Amino acid sequence: MKIKKTFRLSEDIVELMDHRDQRKYPSREFYLESAVRKFAENPDDKTDEKLESILSAVHKNEQLGMEILSQLQKGKKTEHVQKINEEFDLDTFDHLL
Repeated sequence: MKIKKTFRLSEDIVELMDHRDQRKYPSREFYLESAVRKFAENPDDKTDEKLESILSAVHKNEQLGMEILSQLQKGKKTEHVQKINEEFDLDTFDHLL
């Protein structure tokens, strides 16, 4: 159900409304409704999801790094370590041994 309300808007906002993408926002009302809905979304939910994803990736990288370090300290060269050395062109200093 639509309710008719009157609002006073600053000139720059009216200008933005007039220069909207009229295919995406056919009317000023739809443009304002979309903007208010977007503003009302809780950005913390999305931020928390992104943060969890980043922390998970960091944790996996730390585990991988510790595994590689452990293998190198033991003097073992696993396929995984060799693959990483090749991918990143890492100098293993084997020629010094």
